[in-house]
Amino acid sequence: MRRRVRQLAKLTAAALLTAACLGFTGCSPEDLPEDSPQGGGAQGQETPVENRLNPSQLPDSSFIYDATIKSLESADSYMDGQTVQVVGEVVGDRVISEKDPAYSWITLEAVDGTYAEVSVYLSARTSDAIDTYGAYGRHGTTLQVRGTFNLACADHEGLSDLHATSVEVVAKGYEITPPFNMSQVVPGILLVLVGLGLMLAFRRLQEREL
Repeated sequence: MRRRVRQLAKLTAAALLTAACLGFTGCSPEDLPEDSPQGGGAQGQETPVENRLNPSQLPDSSFIYDATIKSLESADSYMDGQTVQVVGEVVGDRVISEKDPAYSWITLEAVDGTYAEVSVYLSARTSDAIDTYGAYGRHGTTLQVRGTFNLACADHEGLSDLHATSVEVVAKGYEITPPFNMSQVVPGILLVLVGLGLMLAFRRLQEREL
């Protein structure tokens, strides 16, 4: 019992000495007893300078987010101004910018089956790498686009867009030959036959009236 009381008294004294030394005298951890919690022993070594947290350091906004085009469609203010990277198929047509003919607009469609789209603002020279624009019977060039995402771009009348800084061709475009589907043709043939039958019936009614 006495041994435990002595150990407790010793720990209490070490803690009080540590607080007094650090809070009032400004001594360093090396000046403390080795058996104190912040002492100069092996467990009380000072944290290296390069590993210390600097609370005044500003966040780095250059971090690149691998995003999906679908996530950009439903993005909140947190994504505004972030550097993102997306992959999609070029669809529609290229539109030359009215404000600066050196730049143009393209539409990038998701390739994950969601059919989500995002408008991409890039240099006209960069857009020359696009060999096919997706449409019926054509699969557009697949691009990997990196740039700054704007939830409501101040330069383009509040449009949600992606200002490209890097564009890479993932896959070239190609022609698509749609397979013949008889089930899509039959309804049309039936409607034509019904129309012809109604025309014949109408003519016979006219002949009877005459």
